[in-house]
Amino acid sequence: MNSAKHFGALLTTIVNALFMEGGSEASLAPATVHAEVYSDTDLTVEVVANLINVISNILKKAAYEDLELDAFETLVQSAGQSSLTPGLQDLLVKYWRTQRSKIHEQVYKKVTWNNSLHKVAWRIDVKTKSKSGAEMNEPTAIVEVSVNPKFQSASNSGSRLVRFEMDKEQLSQTLRDINNIQQLLVARTI
Repeated sequence: MNSAKHFGALLTTIVNALFMEGGSEASLAPATVHAEVYSDTDLTVEVVANLINVISNILKKAAYEDLELDAFETLVQSAGQSSLTPGLQDLLVKYWRTQRSKIHEQVYKKVTWNNSLHKVAWRIDVKTKSKSGAEMNEPTAIVEVSVNPKFQSASNSGSRLVRFEMDKEQLSQTLRDINNIQQLLVARTI
């Protein structure tokens, strides 16, 4: 049905359109893809349209969930069972193995519009010495947050480190705020 060369070109076309900068799903028009990739074969535009649809759905799900290879293989087998031959499924898995990190990086760039949190560290300190006795034995949370500028990897040294202290009331309010945010997120995803 498909040669490995044609299928590889199809995968590259789909990935470029869906995930790469400057790509557009409009460039996945079946007639256009058929003319560019499968013009020298006997495949019909309808078959190419089906391949584009099945592969696009698989790759979108895998990219946005950043699936590991074994989970991707399971997805391909279940989603592509009726449309993809075992040989094409193997080629798709091999493609994902080599291109996963590049695709994930592009998805990350698309969904990141601000700085990113790299690391959070915290500890609780209790004062044992103080000029005023009222401050003694009061717990204090010391928090360190490392923030990376947009599109900078965690390994770069451009991270900004922010340190701050919170007393018991501030920590309680922060935890309430985080719980409220979590409840809103859960409510929106249901």
